[in-house]
Amino acid sequence: MDHYILEKLQPSAYCRYMDDFVIWANSMKQLKLIYGKINDYVSNILTLEVKPPVFGKAVSGLPFLGFLIKKNGIYLMQKSKRRVKERILEISSLLHKDIITEEKASQRVKSIFAAITLARTNTFRKKI
Repeated sequence: MDHYILEKLQPSAYCRYMDDFVIWANSMKQLKLIYGKINDYVSNILTLEVKPPVFGKAVSGLPFLGFLIKKNGIYLMQKSKRRVKERILEISSLLHKDIITEEKASQRVKSIFAAITLARTNTFRKKI
């Protein structure tokens, strides 16, 4: 389905996680046309069903899995930044109390950073 959407339908932007996906288009008419083609493809070719659609405008971006997705990029939401900072402080505290080793702390921080690197977070990661 991803290849069909990206290569054949070529929407303005597209994002998918598991069985949820978001498509951007220049007009509601275009969006509904794209949805109809996706529904036909999924039903007839893949013999599956698409979840009922939710149509709407996302002028300031779409909150999705802790990120703010916009046509020009993916950004980390403020509440997600706060959680990352709290988690880093918690790891630092465990390290200073000798509850975890430096290696374990490093692994945990790398894991956190890996989860947020798909967003535009270079400056944020360098800062913390």
